Amino acid sequence: MTEIDELRCRMARQAARFAEGNGYTPSPVPRVKILYVDRYCPRQPVMYEPGVVIVFQGHKVGYIAATRCSSTIRATIC
Repeated sequence: MTEIDELRCRMARQAARFAEGNGYTPSPVPRVKILYVDRYCPRQPVMYEPGVVIVFQGHKVGYIAATRCSSTIRATIC
């Protein structure tokens, strides 16, 4: 495991400590929420507040109309 991979794992463990199960949980940082999901969620319409999403582990797929946006640890493709 590389040094950057170890750092990512450490950050994921620290963020997961604040999660209170699946869904959003406030973090100790004002206006920052932790979203923890440990299983597949089917596609559904969602309205987000403007913000930044940091994926610590796994990936997130979003859709803007017919455009598929996929984020991974290495890059975001949209």
